[in-house]
Amino acid sequence: MDTRLLKGALAALVALLLLSAVQAWLPDWTLRSAFGLFAPLDFIATFIAMAVGGALAAQPRFRLVALGIQLLVVAASWIAYSVGPFAAQFAVGRDPTTLLRLNALPLAVGLFAAWSGAWVGERLARRRAPVAAPTP
Repeated sequence: MDTRLLKGALAALVALLLLSAVQAWLPDWTLRSAFGLFAPLDFIATFIAMAVGGALAAQPRFRLVALGIQLLVVAASWIAYSVGPFAAQFAVGRDPTTLLRLNALPLAVGLFAAWSGAWVGERLARRRAPVAAPTP
């Protein structure tokens, strides 16, 4: 793996963790819909974190890394909600189809936020990159 991609991925993960910690102090803006819980602050945090990672990586390949990071976050959430006391609290049990059905829209929006944040970060990195002078 390229070191720029690795630095971008680490920066995105750290930014995502920091922004999640900041969200703990903010009011809960979670919205309920027919497609599950919709948390706009989570999507904004994902966008910002992936933009930071995309700016450091400055490569189009980071968009795939950003999608992978977001899928790992979703997988970790799915595991946490499908075991132990969370399963009874959210009444989803261990049925993955119910969990997917209830979270299809947030999953799609989260993946879009990750991809578009990485794209914006890459564009910002290209904009601030110095242009090489032409050789005579």
